[in-house]
Amino acid sequence: MVNLRYIPIFTILQFLFFVGWLKVGEDLMFPFGADDEDFEFNYILERNLEMAFLIVDELHNQVPPIYVESLDDKVQVL
Repeated sequence: MVNLRYIPIFTILQFLFFVGWLKVGEDLMFPFGADDEDFEFNYILERNLEMAFLIVDELHNQVPPIYVESLDDKVQVL
C-alpha cells in the first residue's frame, strides 16, 4: 500500500521552473525561429556589421554638419 499523504510540492515546483526556464532559453537561442518563413537573421547581422566597420574605418572623417534648432526657429551650426 502506497502512502498518498506525501506529495513533493517543492520538487514539482522545481521541475516546473526548470522546464519553464528551459523553454525561455530555447526561445532566446532562436529569437526569430528556425522555420523557412522566418527572417534571414544572418543576412541582417552581416550587413549591419559590414556597415558598422565601413563607418568606423573609412567614413569617420566625412561627418555632416550638425544643426541645432531652437523653439524660435533659429538654426545654429555647431
